[in-house]
Amino acid sequence: METREIISQQNLESLHYALPALLLALTACVILIQDLTEEPHRRSGASPFLAMFGLVAAGLCLFFRVPVQTKEIFAGMAVLDPFSWFFEMFFIVVAFLAWASE
Repeated sequence: METREIISQQNLESLHYALPALLLALTACVILIQDLTEEPHRRSGASPFLAMFGLVAAGLCLFFRVPVQTKEIFAGMAVLDPFSWFFEMFFIVVAFLAWASE
């Protein structure tokens, strides 16, 4: 196999480790599109619930992916370890609490 094929295969294998961040980015895009397509005088108020859904989905993905050891992903461009997991979970919980306090 060529080096390019090996790196591309490693990147595809690494995608499931980045699923929580991808879910949050996708949720943000959906909220932006939903807000842009909504008529100004007929606000549905769906954005906060879409945000909550994205936070819960990302939190669950993160919860079931607790790293026990350090792992390099995306051909060494990023690292997963318990410290980064803690901060990802911390920021998702803080965002959820900010949403719940409104």
